[in-house]
Amino acid sequence: MPRIEVRSAVHLKCGEHFSLATLRNISARGLQVEGDDLPAIGTYVSAFVEGLIIPPGEIVWKRGRLAGIEVFEELSWTSIIPWVRGLVKRGAN
Repeated sequence: MPRIEVRSAVHLKCGEHFSLATLRNISARGLQVEGDDLPAIGTYVSAFVEGLIIPPGEIVWKRGRLAGIEVFEELSWTSIIPWVRGLVKRGAN
């Protein structure tokens, strides 16, 4: 499944705990995030990224400061691509 490399802030919510991370890549089935305070494998999380609605998911792998989140409902490319274009436009300004 194709992945798009990005760099964007993402807030992860696990229970009552929030942590800030960096979204490194995105696909229809998941996200790769980087951060210091990432939840453990098997943890259910909600990811919040400005301008994109992401369904809840689960941390399925973790290595050092990186983790993979598999979302419970597939993300639509018709929502991902315009969001990525917006990131590129904001970065070009």
